[in-house]
Amino acid sequence: MVLWIIIQIMSIYRSITLSLCLSLSACTAVPEKDNSGIKHVVLCWLKEPGHKEQIEQVINTSRELAAIPGIVEIIAGTAQASDRASVDDSFDAGLIMTFRNASDMNAYVMHEEHVKRVKQVFMPLCQRIQVYDIAY
Repeated sequence: MVLWIIIQIMSIYRSITLSLCLSLSACTAVPEKDNSGIKHVVLCWLKEPGHKEQIEQVINTSRELAAIPGIVEIIAGTAQASDRASVDDSFDAGLIMTFRNASDMNAYVMHEEHVKRVKQVFMPLCQRIQVYDIAY
């Protein structure tokens, strides 16, 4: 009988310990991300690398795109020079746009103002445009 009581107490103790561990792990766990946000990263290499006026034109045009619906935030600037081997600082201008979701980004990509600026400004000035879309 004493052995049965000890087994029951140990069983209860294990259950309490397991419950406590599970509840504590739920409190400290990193919440799952819904992958709804998108960072749209665009890097531009000019046909005339380093041309200051053209760099400013790309940056200013990028900032004007903020008027298109669906854009949460847009920042634009130049490459930060770096001696680190893992850093690619060869581009002339870059922009990072934030969208709430992929649908907003896709609507932006097809928006007439975006298409117009790409054709009239980016394509004539840039020899290369590289885009990275990052879901978070």
